Amino acid sequence: STQSTWDKSNERLAMYVERDGGRRRWQNADEPLLHQQQQFQASISRQFEGVDGEVYERMPPSVGWMFLQPCNFKCSYCFANFDDLKGKYLTKEQNLQLCEMLAKKFDKVTFLGGEPTLAPYLHDMLRIAKAHGCTTSIITNGSKMLDERLVRSFAGLLDWVTLSIDSAVPQTHARLGRGYGARPKPGAATSTATTTARPLSNDDYLEISRLVKAHGMALKISTVVNQLNKDEDMSAFIRAMAPSRWKLFQCLYIAGENSGRVDDLLVTKDQMEAFVARHQHLTDTIPMYSSTEETKNGYACITPAGTFLSDIDNEHHYSRPILDVGVDEAWSDIDYRPENFRARGGFYDWRRSGGGCDTATTTADVEDLGGTRPAVRRAAALPHPKLLHSRRPAPMAAALALLFLCVCYGLWVRAW
Repeated sequence: STQSTWDKSNERLAMYVERDGGRRRWQNADEPLLHQQQQFQASISRQFEGVDGEVYERMPPSVGWMFLQPCNFKCSYCFANFDDLKGKYLTKEQNLQLCEMLAKKFDKVTFLGGEPTLAPYLHDMLRIAKAHGCTTSIITNGSKMLDERLVRSFAGLLDWVTLSIDSAVPQTHARLGRGYGARPKPGAATSTATTTARPLSNDDYLEISRLVKAHGMALKISTVVNQLNKDEDMSAFIRAMAPSRWKLFQCLYIAGENSGRVDDLLVTKDQMEAFVARHQHLTDTIPMYSSTEETKNGYACITPAGTFLSDIDNEHHYSRPILDVGVDEAWSDIDYRPENFRARGGFYDWRRSGGGCDTATTTADVEDLGGTRPAVRRAAALPHPKLLHSRRPAPMAAALALLFLCVCYGLWVRAW
């Protein structure tokens, strides 16, 4: 796995250097913006000494894979329904094959859906990713994570657990459809109509946070800012959850996916920024990052049909199937925006997993979008890729030391 990680880094770096002389040309960019992007590119290269900074220009080091379409919650704004791909979803065997391909190419693989914990073979895919030295993550609604046996079974296989939580008020979750039950009818989310959705309680989320950290995984929270929560102050709840990261997403319209269901939930850029500013004080202990309308196509995303996804114009566009043409060929179909990857705080030291928020070991991202753009902060030095997995397990080291002492004692007795 050590050699695999090293090979992936070298391969991505080679692709970057080969492409366009190592420079990315930003389309329709004025001179100040271009200069700003070049400054960020230069600072990234200095921060990470060329190991993982420059390679963003060709392909991000992390991928989000929506491998499972079914979900037991029915959020109104969801844009991952993929009804147009029905009949093309990959089988278990195909997903395991694709997982092998992705683990050889990306350093971090995030499994999502749908609801990933509904997949009986999720553990099999985590094992494949781990065998290739990848950092692993899931994004879950938490419905299955109250089962301690399940959480314990992820120990050693899963590094990060991202909980999707949009509010500290359960009634808001119910109106959004974030719970068990039928999806709210169009317009019902912002009306006074009653809903049948049964959300998790705040105590449930706090218990999930405890279980995740107790079994050695890092916690991240994902929040979609929309009309129902845009004026809410979630500070006390977020502090109680104590995640290692908090990611905020602007509620977006995607044609054909949430049409007719999301119109009354959309927020403006100013409303999004006001929500971020209201929680800015949390960044003294909890890194907070934002993904907005302006950071689309700053991700590597894969659909349940095994194709890369682009939604730059608020509409889903798909690459050729990865299993048919390979990762690189399929990725060439996508209009990837590396500046957006950086702008959303896409790179962080995700190998520093562990239970809960620890400001002493949390590595700052390249850019914190909690309000205005600050000066780039120098991140902690990253370990050499060859050293990422080179530590010998403590039990084996102890056994070898004991064996050595026994041999020495035997030789001494024989000599005496």
